[in-house]
Amino acid sequence: MEELLNLYVGLDGSVHLEPVLDENGEDITKYIIEVDSYPIQEPKDLHTPVLMYDGKDFYTEYEVDQSACWAEIHRIKAFLKNTDYMVIKMYESLILGTPAPYKAEDFIKRDEERDKLQMIEELLAKI
Repeated sequence: MEELLNLYVGLDGSVHLEPVLDENGEDITKYIIEVDSYPIQEPKDLHTPVLMYDGKDFYTEYEVDQSACWAEIHRIKAFLKNTDYMVIKMYESLILGTPAPYKAEDFIKRDEERDKLQMIEELLAKI
């Protein structure tokens, strides 16, 4: 996914993320810097945008938000722990030859969460 970023420069040279307005609400933006599109690393909520300037151009880099990653890891692990009983009950029904208490669709969310957990752990390992 890509997003565009515009920076608005006021008459005093200050840089803003939105148009510069005077006290009457009039746009007094001196000029707009259009920053090239930049990739957003997924999942976006685990990254923090950092505005960078190389002396010529502004650009955005994304840094991994470690606290958000750890919070998400704890949330996922709690979800998996709280749904482990489903796996146990499915194995019990298989061994006993009784009808399955859950449908395969019930396990899709567990698989998705496990995949997300692995992706976050790999992301943190790169830091």
